[in-house]
Amino acid sequence: MVGYATERFTYRFFPSGDNRAPAPIPTIDFTEEIQYEGASFLGELTTTLDLNFGGKKKPVCKVHLVHSALFSMKGDEDAETRARFERLLRYNGLSAQISIIRGQLSGLLACIGLSPTYTMPMINVNRLVASHTEE
Repeated sequence: MVGYATERFTYRFFPSGDNRAPAPIPTIDFTEEIQYEGASFLGELTTTLDLNFGGKKKPVCKVHLVHSALFSMKGDEDAETRARFERLLRYNGLSAQISIIRGQLSGLLACIGLSPTYTMPMINVNRLVASHTEE
């Protein structure tokens, strides 16, 4: 292991190879709120990511990211249009937010000097939405 120290932090660089620990799996959750105002639907989608590095008992690094976004769609206030907007919000909105969070996480971990870099696994949005609607 190679490393160096500054006044506030000690950086350690781990060599790449098969001997490193498996990458942690993030915990992702989302909440949604839908309103009908005027002649359009307005929805807020908040996505939360939690990630722990270094072990379950005493993590070396904890990451908690929260991302909120607003979505709107013009349409009548009927059940079919509301269902279409909910699908838009859950599938397209969640996919877009996870992509943004992936970029933010990559930048954040690069700033703190995490080496080797962390690659966030692909998230199955269909399964995430299905498990959320079952609860």
